[in-house]
Amino acid sequence: MTDEAILDQAIQWRLRLRDDRPQDWDAFVGWLEEDPRHSDAYDRAAFAEDAADAAFAASASVLAANDDMPVTIPSPRRGRWLGIGAVAAALIGGVVAVPTLMQGDAAYVVETGPGEQRVVTLGDNHIVLNGGTRLGLKHGDDRYAELIDGEAHFTVEHDPDHPFALRVGQDEIRDVGTSFDVVRDAAGLRVAVAEGAVTFNPRSDAIQLAAGQELRRSRGAGPKVDAVAPEAVGGWRTGRLSYRDAPLADVGRDLGRALGTTVTFAPAVAARSFTGVIHIDPDRPAMLHRIGLLLDLDVRKDADRWTFVPRAGEAR
Repeated sequence: MTDEAILDQAIQWRLRLRDDRPQDWDAFVGWLEEDPRHSDAYDRAAFAEDAADAAFAASASVLAANDDMPVTIPSPRRGRWLGIGAVAAALIGGVVAVPTLMQGDAAYVVETGPGEQRVVTLGDNHIVLNGGTRLGLKHGDDRYAELIDGEAHFTVEHDPDHPFALRVGQDEIRDVGTSFDVVRDAAGLRVAVAEGAVTFNPRSDAIQLAAGQELRRSRGAGPKVDAVAPEAVGGWRTGRLSYRDAPLADVGRDLGRALGTTVTFAPAVAARSFTGVIHIDPDRPAMLHRIGLLLDLDVRKDADRWTFVPRAGEAR
């Protein structure tokens, strides 16, 4: 299948998932796993949608400001998806800067490959990208970033006159001088604070997160705040994954980013809670088999995919 056809499918998934039906999410996850190109195409469609939203808002504002000129403003949904189509066409050719849609600031994307880490410095701010992550930035603006997909750790110098703003889909995170970690993947959103504080959606939810707090929001659910060990936040940067009552499904996604491969848990055990520390070992098979022993699970390998399943003879 051509890249253009896959991108068309990704755009259709963006539309379909707006209804937030559980059966659609299950099918969507299956679609992502069919081909590595699907995840990349979906990221591109999401980035294009966000850019089109900004362009539509800007154009509507300009038209509304001219009271002497009769205008017809298209519906937001139609305007958004016309814009996405234009941006998606550019993305097929490998273009990641969309200056015509970003109101004057040329945007660009920094990304990491599977299992790769990368450090980005924006003035006095430092961002570490985990494996398989895409981060949107703007030339000339070191106080803005957009986490398109994946995981990143932010160390931000506080400036009360110009707070650092991180966009994650339709959400926004504002710093109060801090070090924090953010994950955006198919399961939803996670924000954990190691130092200082952040505000989640300052214009709506206005949830203040201090050091030692973590916000989670699954697809179709509201945000939930729990405690987290501050020293564990961002531990993946040094090859250490720490958990307290975390679902094994989250553990699998974290391992996948760190190892550059797909790690999943069978549905029968994916919701099981795990508390402990996993140290990343370059010997991937040995490490995963040790995790299986720790969790009393079997681990199976199929191509570049590892799956933890109940031991033979156990109820599935």
